Amino acid sequence: MGYIFGGFGTLLLGAAIMTMIAWKPLGGAHPPASVLALAIVLFVVNAFSACFNAWQDWSTSRVMASISGMLPSEVTVIRDGARISIPATELVPGDLVHVSLGQKMAADMRTIKLDGELKFDRSVLTGESDAITGSVDKTDDNYLES
Repeated sequence: MGYIFGGFGTLLLGAAIMTMIAWKPLGGAHPPASVLALAIVLFVVNAFSACFNAWQDWSTSRVMASISGMLPSEVTVIRDGARISIPATELVPGDLVHVSLGQKMAADMRTIKLDGELKFDRSVLTGESDAITGSVDKTDDNYLES
């Protein structure tokens, strides 16, 4: 019901009701059929708009659920010199995260030490199929790109 009575739907519904009032009660003995047609069109547009908005919300919730499934539930961090496993939601700025081969990344992180070559698959975020090489050095002047 929120799709019909919320936002733009309220405006369409109000216009349709006012058009219906202009057609019959205020239209005289022989009201023009075009006024009735306009009211019907406004009701239909409101219904299509509500259906489209509901479908869009459903589709978005499916995408968000699939992305949420890609996030790791736990991460290994180094706190107070000890490796501990914590829920990914408890990560805080400044945590040292230990990343193993094939592990999903829980957040944006800066690499401070590498053992060998590091590549990131960010195809879900960027759409690029090529893996991106990781480095401890700055690769771009823009810190968001480095």
